[in-house]
Amino acid sequence: MFKWEYPGSGIIDDDMGYSYSRAYIVNTKAAGWVVIFGNGYDSVNGEAVLYVLDPTYGYPVATIHTGVFGCNGLSTPAVIDVDINGQIDLVYAGDLKGNMWKFDFSGPSVSDWKVAYDDNSVPMPLFTAKNANGDIQPITSSPDVMKHCEQGLGGYIVVFGTGEYLGTPDFADTTVQSLYGIWDWGEPWVNLNNDQDEDNDKYYGYFKIDRTLSNLDGNTNMTSAVQALTLLEQTIEYSTADYLVVSNNTIDYYNPTTDSGTNVGWYLDLTGFRERIIRDPIIRNGVALFVSSIPSSSPCSAGGQSVIYQINACSGSRTDTSQFDVDLDGKYDSSDMITLPNGDKAAPSGQKINKMLYDPIIIKDRMYINDATGSINNMPIPKILAGQFFWREIENNW
Repeated sequence: MFKWEYPGSGIIDDDMGYSYSRAYIVNTKAAGWVVIFGNGYDSVNGEAVLYVLDPTYGYPVATIHTGVFGCNGLSTPAVIDVDINGQIDLVYAGDLKGNMWKFDFSGPSVSDWKVAYDDNSVPMPLFTAKNANGDIQPITSSPDVMKHCEQGLGGYIVVFGTGEYLGTPDFADTTVQSLYGIWDWGEPWVNLNNDQDEDNDKYYGYFKIDRTLSNLDGNTNMTSAVQALTLLEQTIEYSTADYLVVSNNTIDYYNPTTDSGTNVGWYLDLTGFRERIIRDPIIRNGVALFVSSIPSSSPCSAGGQSVIYQINACSGSRTDTSQFDVDLDGKYDSSDMITLPNGDKAAPSGQKINKMLYDPIIIKDRMYINDATGSINNMPIPKILAGQFFWREIENNW
């Protein structure tokens, strides 16, 4: 017997769409336990909205509006507990317009919950994904988030992919989609100036055709170094029948303290025909795992292909060691490397699968992925360190 549904009988909510969003039950400082999810697609209002409901009775605790309309909708969020106190502080979620939103839940009151970045009180996304042709890249999967990988910089790397597979026109869509790792650099700006509002205007804007960032390029309120910041490009460097290798370009993250550096994240354009990301990525031990989808061109077919990517979450580059057991000997060593045309050895970055794969589940050193035929694919994956990561000192009253 279910406890409630939203919207309930007789209730009309023009912000609620067809929500494919996963819902999370989480604890908050301002309102205790709540349910958080994206409003979904094809709502009457066509806006991207984050819902927060009471978990016991299902009534709205808050709805956080982005103000971005036009056949839009919010996808599955990622919820983050920054200080590991059991209460969430940040929420990240994408929408159909390519916006990656950051929501601030750290305040003591529900009225403090808001979109974290703004332009004179107008909500702004952290970043808007567009490809080099200027096409909007929709975000229909959840991001994954990790702390910044470089010592002393702070903030978070938000990893996500772009692509849509919701309606009949999406079968034939050939828009170039991408993988992204975007640095949410708000925390370093706040710490640098000891000012809680210092990061409000530090959103990136959209990714321009010349690969600059619209809110930084030409913004005279920021230094010339900040105005020139961009994302590091990685590319598919080599491909075989079964594997592909991503470039190994070195990322140079900007440092607000020294006003030096050139990058605030990375991107990798997908090269498969009609290739897109509609599955949630997973970050494991600094490696970003994506499963791409290349759907069949026929709406009547469930078939297609996929690529399993495992790349460096910090830079988007190929990893130093192989994440794929190429020779299936149960080890991850030099025999699993790919020989490039110049004779160099490189770790494979992606494995091509002649099936449409769904979201993976990882248990210890195995990855289980359903496919469009109804089969469960069982694949090896490197183990990660598990168990006690730190000691916590407690008072001994004996």
